[in-house]
Amino acid sequence: MLSGGPGYLHDHCDKRHRELGPIYREHLGSSELVFLADTKLIQTVIANEGPHPHHNVPDAWKFYNKIHNVERGLFFQVGEPWSRARKVFNRVMLADPKAILTFTEGLLKINEDLKADWNTHKKNLEGFVIIDDIKSELCKWSIESTGLMLFGNRMGCVANELMGDKISSADELVSNVSSMFAETSRFQVLPVQLAHRLNLNVWRRFELATSNMIRIANDYAIRNIKQLKKERSGQSLIKKVLNSGALSEEEISRSVVDLIIAAADTTSNSLQWMFYLLAKNPAAQSKIHKEINLFMDRSIDHSQMNDNTVYLRAFIREVSRLYPTAPFLARTLDKDIALGGYLVPAGKTIVFSLYTTSRMEEYFDQPLEFKPERWIRSNLCRGGEVSSNCGRRNHAYASLPFGIGARNCVGRRAAELEMILLIASIVNEFQISTVDDEEISVKLRMILGPSKPIRLKFVNRRR
Repeated sequence: MLSGGPGYLHDHCDKRHRELGPIYREHLGSSELVFLADTKLIQTVIANEGPHPHHNVPDAWKFYNKIHNVERGLFFQVGEPWSRARKVFNRVMLADPKAILTFTEGLLKINEDLKADWNTHKKNLEGFVIIDDIKSELCKWSIESTGLMLFGNRMGCVANELMGDKISSADELVSNVSSMFAETSRFQVLPVQLAHRLNLNVWRRFELATSNMIRIANDYAIRNIKQLKKERSGQSLIKKVLNSGALSEEEISRSVVDLIIAAADTTSNSLQWMFYLLAKNPAAQSKIHKEINLFMDRSIDHSQMNDNTVYLRAFIREVSRLYPTAPFLARTLDKDIALGGYLVPAGKTIVFSLYTTSRMEEYFDQPLEFKPERWIRSNLCRGGEVSSNCGRRNHAYASLPFGIGARNCVGRRAAELEMILLIASIVNEFQISTVDDEEISVKLRMILGPSKPIRLKFVNRRR
């Protein structure tokens, strides 16, 4: 609390590591945690996870599921049920890197609709597109894009010529997801059982937001799974899962709910930092614009996507290093483990301090500097610039934007494609700058977001 409360836990732990070293123990609320800021120690934990790794779910989420008798999907599952479901989703979403590229054209169409909506409804009198809270726009775009890949159709979160100005329940879903994450962070210092027993406002807000969030996402999942069962063909991700016959409709629906909720907040949060860094770094924006011209002005060859976005992908990785959406990852092992000269008993929560490791000189040259070139393996960048120093050293396990191990992010490939295509689409049409000159700091609300809404100005390059 003396460090500023739950919103500044990342700063508190960073200071603790600098005082106490790469491993230390501390109570957080009612929990005793072991924090790690050392890549070798993190690697040791991952190597000892076992076949059914157990990651930690916030107490508030587990408590809600228990008292409401709610079963959830992949993120909440453990043991054999998790392993069985995860293998199915791995085959569909991760096994073939090129499979996800089949959604490129559909995603680009969503991006065009987003830009058209901005040009119609977000322009000021001077002809500039002004977005007062880029996160809100990105949340709806993210749900729309994820829905397309999951079910092969549009949700209506981003208006198009077929729907006009009609918008679905996306606004309600976005609002409730944001509220759920914000209220969850308060339970880091307040026991959720106590808040429930006393019927505190924080519990009532969390309970209402979570209930609404699950209801909306679940209705959408059930409705679309029924539709997919009637279709004989189709290449959507959930159609492939259904065709596998390995999971029941109920199991699939529960996991889809988690995927939609995650997409609404995590991908959009990462992207708002990326647009902010684009606005603050015109040189990087110019390099990306030059690079994407290689494929944005012609029919895209899906197989050449990575070759034509070298600098853009390095930019995404660098923003993710400086502003990790998940500044902490937690694991619980079912056996004792020796870490840094200490014996950590089985069942103890071990937390990877990724906000700290991603900004340590031990792993990155000039760690506080924004240098996308550090992630380019080849000296020659696609933007025509030559990188003299990659700026990385022993960085493995220091920056983990999609987690690590068997419980890494199952939607990683989908999220990467979404981010690449949206940034390329926006930068190809707009020059981006900030509305306010004031620097924006970070604040933790379960994920690492900005301390205030990010306001951006988009100027048409052909104006």
